[in-house]
Amino acid sequence: MIDAFFIALMFLIGLVCAYTDIRYNRIPNKIIIAGLGCAMISYIFVFLYNYFFIGLPENSHYVSEVLSNAALAIVVGYVLWDKKLWSAGDAKLFMVYAALMPLKFYSASFIKFFPSINLLINLFIPLLAILVLKAGIIYFQDFTRFRRIDHRVDEKSSLEEKRKTRIFRLKELGSSLMMFFMMFAFFQIISKAFSGTVFESLFSNPLFIFFSMAILFRKAMDYLKKNKWLDKMIVAIPLVYIGYYGWLGKWGIVFSFVQMVLIMWIVFRVIKQAIAFYIQTREISTVPLRCLKRGDMPCPSAEPLIKEKLSAVNQGDNSGSWGPEGLSAAEVTALAAIPTGEPEITVQIYKTFPFAPYMLLAALICMSTRSSLIALLMQFLG
Repeated sequence: MIDAFFIALMFLIGLVCAYTDIRYNRIPNKIIIAGLGCAMISYIFVFLYNYFFIGLPENSHYVSEVLSNAALAIVVGYVLWDKKLWSAGDAKLFMVYAALMPLKFYSASFIKFFPSINLLINLFIPLLAILVLKAGIIYFQDFTRFRRIDHRVDEKSSLEEKRKTRIFRLKELGSSLMMFFMMFAFFQIISKAFSGTVFESLFSNPLFIFFSMAILFRKAMDYLKKNKWLDKMIVAIPLVYIGYYGWLGKWGIVFSFVQMVLIMWIVFRVIKQAIAFYIQTREISTVPLRCLKRGDMPCPSAEPLIKEKLSAVNQGDNSGSWGPEGLSAAEVTALAAIPTGEPEITVQIYKTFPFAPYMLLAALICMSTRSSLIALLMQFLG
């Protein structure tokens, strides 16, 4: 009975938030607070009823598992928000789902103390698949259109620019591949350090490693660009790791290490390039500076101009980028009051993306499979 209440409340909140996210590009805080409040009151009631009337130890254990899962959902939601993967509203909605979904729908989670990882997997896998598919269709259409046009390059300067671009891309690919090797080797070393603990299986899990590396990759590459001395380190650490196991004669571990890194790197590059191509071709709008709205996210090309205009009226500063919430109401008001002159200034902004409908889909997948799409895929292949 209590499960039915939680499920009904979860879907009610999920449907309302999906509608507001699509229609108004926002998730109302009142709905989030109501959902978390109902969950908290319900679990307190269950705990007290069990403690004073029933006295079943498994019920108290269940409540503690729910609370620990919800607490980890808060941490993970904050990290994803801090890494600008989604907005604060999306992070809070994820916390609501984690608090309301009964644990029996996470029965096949590969992280026992954080079963809501299945919800994240079932959210991002369909989302990434749809974006990659859309990018592939758009790329094919643009490629066929490009082939119909006669492109002739006779100028040596253009050929030289192409050569330099290819060299730059090869260096970038090499650096990113070696970074993946270093990060994967680091996770393997960490898992050995936690041998015999619950964290060993976590830090050695390929899925956990992949998503952790994907989240940390951009920061790591930015740090590498600022500290050139790290070039040698990202080569040395994988070589030491491979040399150590080669010296022990464990070439099977070396082969598995290289194979896993190459697979992860290729998958990461394909997804990253496909999403970047899709965003650049379909998810960017050009709008007048005076018509910017609260929550709009400026593209990198528009950031310097907007920061310059805001600094002129003592709004904001010239450091950093906007978070997932985009422009604030005060910044939008200040920009609208700035005389733009003739011709009117236009800037590029990213189109907003609704996460709430995909989160509702993820909950449906969890309930229908009691597992994650990755686990189902591994079962199918295995």
